[in-house]
Amino acid sequence: FSDGLTHVSVFVEPYRADRHRSEGQAQLGATNTVLRRLGEHWITAVGDVPAATLKLFADALERRR
Repeated sequence: FSDGLTHVSVFVEPYRADRHRSEGQAQLGATNTVLRRLGEHWITAVGDVPAATLKLFADALERRR
């Protein structure tokens, strides 16, 4: 996702308890990462946006059928 100035990448994969141990946030320079479980999926959101913005973005994701 991009607004032309910055971007957020979202990766979705099946949740696996042996691989995805804990939700959280990390920062390396200007890049922030949010890791969270959403039902049976694991969400990884990465972007050069503020940590609070990325968390709001990741928290707003929902599965639609």
